[in-house]
Amino acid sequence: MAEKLGFENIKEMESAIDNMQGISDEGVEIENDEMAREARVRSAYMDWIKEYGKEPDEKRFKVFYDNFLTMEKFAEESGKEMSLNQYADCTEAEYKASVEAESKKAAEIKQAGAEAAKKAADEKRTADEEARAKAKAAEEAEIKAAKAKKEKEVAAKRAEATSKFVVCWYLFSFVCKNFSSYHLFFRL
Repeated sequence: MAEKLGFENIKEMESAIDNMQGISDEGVEIENDEMAREARVRSAYMDWIKEYGKEPDEKRFKVFYDNFLTMEKFAEESGKEMSLNQYADCTEAEYKASVEAESKKAAEIKQAGAEAAKKAADEKRTADEEARAKAKAAEEAEIKAAKAKKEKEVAAKRAEATSKFVVCWYLFSFVCKNFSSYHLFFRL
């Protein structure tokens, strides 16, 4: 049962229960001010663990307790309102390590994002170059096809002109040949 409540052992749980009842770890009755402070901080701790989805832990509570009282004193002295964050149960070393880890993770995410953006830009540039190459090849093929069609039309016109010329030549030759023959029979 002690483990389910976040205590490592029964003794830790008994100590917490004694503190809630106003008895110190040494078995001496705690003054009402201390007991009220303990109850107020424990209530804040319970609200805080619910808000941040954490499990109760007496070791973490002791760190929370010290941090809470330090921040409460600072708030009173500076006139600023105190607000708990996810690091309220961290020692200074744990906080620094956590922030450094988050900072490193953010830098890695930023780096990965930059690399992904560069890769996407490279892929887009490559795709654009391929599209331009395909468009140029298609344009060249269209020009080549148009040129071939024009050459075919010119060849067809030449063939037609040549055949007309040949027909005319044969006709002319025929007339000339026959005219010469007629000339012999008829005098003009």
